[in-house]
Amino acid sequence: MQSKALPIIAVVKKEEKEAKLKAFIAAHLARTISDKTQHAVSDRVVLIIARSHESPVVHALASAVAEGGDTPFSLKALILVPEASPESAWPAELAASISCRTIPDLRMLDAHEQLWLDSETVWIGDCMRREPGKRDAYECYADGCTTTAQFVETAFNRLWDKGQPSHVETGKSAASASETLDPHLAQIAPADTSAPTAATRH
Repeated sequence: MQSKALPIIAVVKKEEKEAKLKAFIAAHLARTISDKTQHAVSDRVVLIIARSHESPVVHALASAVAEGGDTPFSLKALILVPEASPESAWPAELAASISCRTIPDLRMLDAHEQLWLDSETVWIGDCMRREPGKRDAYECYADGCTTTAQFVETAFNRLWDKGQPSHVETGKSAASASETLDPHLAQIAPADTSAPTAATRH
């Protein structure tokens, strides 16, 4: 099957990262839930590779699920830095449906954070050595690109086989978190490819 759309690569400000990603995930979940031709909820799986439980991609996924009122998928997650305290535990919206592994290998710092939503919808973030809360970052949105999605899925499966089971600690609900996103940030479209306003090293 041919790719239907080219991936969109852009630089995102750290303050806008979670909002853009949440909008991307929420739009996908809305389409999936309303599409009667999709597989049963129990058959849907989301794959994620992240630096830690505090990564914006984790919070964005939990927030999107919280707004939807349910978790319409099971989650397989690979985390480089497992939880060290209850404050860094998995959001409650994801903890009940997650299977988590960790890879204690410093070479993983050069890997990119990734989110696989289905066979043609993925997000690829910056490499894990770049802490997302401290600087702007590069990221790629692929919506309708089977080639990119297949690459992400293959990379995940290879790393998953090397991972070690990790305990899942349940933390706060994303819906009741004390920190909330500015409403205007949540409206930022993931397809924004405007030139960056600050230099960003990769």
